Amino acid sequence: MNSATRCTRLLGCSYLHPHVIPDPHVNSVALGNDDALVVIGNATLWSHVTPVEAVAEIRDVTDPVSAAKRLRDLAQVTLVLVCNGVLLP
Repeated sequence: MNSATRCTRLLGCSYLHPHVIPDPHVNSVALGNDDALVVIGNATLWSHVTPVEAVAEIRDVTDPVSAAKRLRDLAQVTLVLVCNGVLLP
């Protein structure tokens, strides 16, 4: 791809077709009565934030946009701490 992207699945990048396709990976999960929320994130989020950390961060946030921004900020802070060699608590 000549450094255009590392991803093989992207939306809005039709100029990269057929090398990049807009078909997402889809997983189905059955939700139960005990499930309070669903957190959807990409591989980059989950490489820096555990599901437990994500839920703890947004459990009481009612606005989805605010919740997404808090998760983004949490992942960025975690990334900076790891890159600077600081031990995480």
